[in-house]
Amino acid sequence: MPLGAVSGTWPPHASWRRGHLLAAMAISPLRTPVPDDLPSAVERVAEFAASRAVRLDEESAAPDLEVEALGRNGLLTAPFTPAFGGVGLSSGQTAARELPRCLSALGRASLPIGRLYEGHVNAIRLVETYGSAAQKLGMSDEARRGALFGVWAADDIPHSLVLRREGHGWRLEGRKIFCSGASLIRTPLITAKDEEGHVRLAIPSLPPDRPVDLAAWTAQGMRASLTGTVDFSGLQVRDDEIVGEPGDYHREPDFSGGAWRFLAVHLGGMEGLFEGVAIQTTIGRLRESVGGLPLYQVTYGIPGATARTPTREDLMTKKRPMFEYEHEVRIVHASDAEINEGVLGHPLGWDPEKSVEAIWVHPDADSSFMQTVSAAVEPALKDHIVWSAMKERPPLE
Repeated sequence: MPLGAVSGTWPPHASWRRGHLLAAMAISPLRTPVPDDLPSAVERVAEFAASRAVRLDEESAAPDLEVEALGRNGLLTAPFTPAFGGVGLSSGQTAARELPRCLSALGRASLPIGRLYEGHVNAIRLVETYGSAAQKLGMSDEARRGALFGVWAADDIPHSLVLRREGHGWRLEGRKIFCSGASLIRTPLITAKDEEGHVRLAIPSLPPDRPVDLAAWTAQGMRASLTGTVDFSGLQVRDDEIVGEPGDYHREPDFSGGAWRFLAVHLGGMEGLFEGVAIQTTIGRLRESVGGLPLYQVTYGIPGATARTPTREDLMTKKRPMFEYEHEVRIVHASDAEINEGVLGHPLGWDPEKSVEAIWVHPDADSSFMQTVSAAVEPALKDHIVWSAMKERPPLE
């Protein structure tokens, strides 16, 4: 039985015995590509996501085409291990080497897409770590069909989600908040407490008509993540939709250590933000802002061009001619006593209000970007934010 032949809801029922699983995994052809060149695949998706990011945010629209692009470029299946049709992007050396760059690139292009993909990777990692072979197989097949996954773990206290035994399965009562991809994801990985108070993981199948509430999610720049509240009350969960053992979700170091993934997305967003602004200052303002510490303008020349022995300041303020375009200035502060004692750093009091003369916004940016910059800076600096003069007077026209 080829892997692609699995149909219906997943995970498959108990008829999937070990022999069937191994046979399917050994001969299965893949329906969607596995990226041979992961950076190029990420770059293609990021470029497409960036081209639509502003419109999606303004319209609070669903990123359906972006999810399709993730699938078309093999990124929906990439987090799985090779045994289940991926490249291991969610764990091991591949994750350590490639995943930070992948998440940062997507976050830089579109914070909602970066956030949704991070949740997709997290869900796959958890199921691959704690789930059964049948659950992994079913999940990987759904990913090849274009499914997006996510982890919904935030409870709406006092309406926290609970699992209650009912017949041969379970019944859910309660709701989850801050569910990213609430109207996109049909098989989320959720947390819920059982009747003994243990936190369990489950992958219920949501019916298409299950209502979601997106009204409260108005975060600028993140509206397209479709984050909202989902009420699970009355939804049935089979035993084979329970993942792992009680307490698996909070097991360390994965639970706390996994925070770096969404930080990588945020880092990409910050890189995109700073790419669109330029900070103007002066030597006088810099000197005032650092409390009168010595401020040197870097000079550029060939090392050893003079006969005298270079001073410590020379070593700290001279660079090769190839860097002359930088017009760099440096603060040099080190006493002989500190050097002798092995002091490697000096606390620097820096006053941004004194040092910043203007924050110029890129001429091609839109009004929402200007609003984002204004929201990101200290209140005292808001009056310093201005459009680049090239917005009104392009230099090549």
